[in-house]
Amino acid sequence: MRASTKTLLEARRVGLQLVAVCHNMNCRKSQAVDLDSVISYVGAQHEMLPVLNVRHFSERMVCPHCNHRGMFVWPVVNDDAEPNLEDALFSIKEWEKGGKVTSICETTSFKVAIAAYAAALLENPNKHITLQERARVLRDSKIKEVG
Repeated sequence: MRASTKTLLEARRVGLQLVAVCHNMNCRKSQAVDLDSVISYVGAQHEMLPVLNVRHFSERMVCPHCNHRGMFVWPVVNDDAEPNLEDALFSIKEWEKGGKVTSICETTSFKVAIAAYAAALLENPNKHITLQERARVLRDSKIKEVG
């Protein structure tokens, strides 16, 4: 689950799928969660994660197999999902006079970052382009490399 996904509405917006697992130790059956039904019942602004002293929607869910009240709710992990660019380590940026910065590419892969930096230099040889690892500048088109 993305760190920025805080409410049920945000979960629906990003296409998050949830699975519920019964609290009952003797049951532990799981089922898919119909997010639209949950939103219609508790509201779109309901928190995804439980908050202290606030009743969470998962506590109200009833297991259809054993009728026990309370379910653990987990996001379904999709290996084909788009990467979370909030966790991107590397970025290619174009700097303009006046301080305007345009992000050209963000990635978690160093090899992809190097390729994107090289492509940006070929496409815009006179522009100020940087390759950064978070805040650290690894390559700068305005600084000539020695060696």
